[in-house]
Amino acid sequence: MASVSIARNATLVSGKCNDYAVFIRQIREHQQAGRSLEDAIKSAMDFCVANGILVGFSSLPRTIIISIVDFNLFDCVEFHSEYRALEVTRHTTLTDKMSLHYFELPKLPDSLSAENGKELWLALFNAETEEEIKKLEVL
Repeated sequence: MASVSIARNATLVSGKCNDYAVFIRQIREHQQAGRSLEDAIKSAMDFCVANGILVGFSSLPRTIIISIVDFNLFDCVEFHSEYRALEVTRHTTLTDKMSLHYFELPKLPDSLSAENGKELWLALFNAETEEEIKKLEVL
């Protein structure tokens, strides 16, 4: 493992590694100036975007993980739960580029609405017979 710090390993750091090293240096400088990590990251990203560093990083697509389970997983009444990476002490979100969605089939409502596509889609996964699938087709 090698450090991407420009000061520690200037010969290794080049190209995208250099961009990343500049980004990390910006974060550290903002934190040393007394800013929170979240503010330091935002300021470093603004700096990088304004200076053509880490081009494309801010346009990364979101990563969404969907889990459909046939049992009650969480102690709540809602059938859909969304989670994101969170710093547990300060309760700050790490990124909006990643989320995990859990759908608990046993918690689906008994009566489905034709206007609620999410419920209908999940009910299809929950259907066990051809008759149940045909009922969904009518909606």
